[in-house]
Amino acid sequence: MGLTALRGLDRDDEGFGMVEVIISMMLIALLAVAMLPVMLHGLRASTVNTEATVATQVVNREMDTATAGGELHDCDTIANDWPESGRELSEEIGGQQRTVRWSAEYPDGPCGEGVIPVKLTVQVLNSSGTGSLAEASTVVRAGPL
Repeated sequence: MGLTALRGLDRDDEGFGMVEVIISMMLIALLAVAMLPVMLHGLRASTVNTEATVATQVVNREMDTATAGGELHDCDTIANDWPESGRELSEEIGGQQRTVRWSAEYPDGPCGEGVIPVKLTVQVLNSSGTGSLAEASTVVRAGPL
């Protein structure tokens, strides 16, 4: 009498059967379906973060350009590049068209003979134009050069 006969097993009883394999595949599929919402949420969050990062890079680029002139900026240049009423440009940011808005505030009145502070603001708006993805402001000194 062999060892398998003592245990009460035939050669056909060794290993996994088809039913066990199908049940384990169904359990794996069920776990994969349960993880799908988590993966989709992560993908959406990644897209939003990418848009915000690219918008921030655009704002930083514009702020660097605005402050590159040194200590004193020419009033005429600021008035042309940064109008009080604002200037807008549609630009592709993060694979979608976004609006970049430049504006200036003159708290001490318009440029005259002396040097005045000017607040420059750059915004990158979302596609609907209602919310800001990134925004920055800086104050520069402007006067006649």
